[in-house]
Amino acid sequence: MTQATLRPRTRQHRVRPLPSVPESFDGSDAEYYVLIALKKHGLLEGVDFIFAARPNLNYVVTGDFIPDFRLPGLRIIIQVQSAYYHSRTGTQRAKDRFALLAFSQRGYRVTYITEDQAALDAYYFVGRALDGFTEGPISILA
Repeated sequence: MTQATLRPRTRQHRVRPLPSVPESFDGSDAEYYVLIALKKHGLLEGVDFIFAARPNLNYVVTGDFIPDFRLPGLRIIIQVQSAYYHSRTGTQRAKDRFALLAFSQRGYRVTYITEDQAALDAYYFVGRALDGFTEGPISILA
């Protein structure tokens, strides 16, 4: 495992140009921005974090819920959420609450990055997650 550690972050976020999302990418645009941001923070995919959209025999499903990004060494889960999908129905809100509970009971700190935050500055919001800040899911706040 690389030397990924929690560290203080003092800078404010700034707008960065969005990377082009390859057509072959299996996730959402926002997930791609978070994936790139994790790598820019020096984390290695498959070593420091696991991305759910990638086929991986070592991926651990947490109950009935598959986190978008799991950082097992830091015990962090990053969920990427769209406002439309995650706040539109009571069923989805309940599912998000159960997922949060399932991840937390297994010792993971869970943070949520919205699609708007990922597009604004994924590097900054991923950094906040690495620093231990947790943001609540859209659906629980709705």
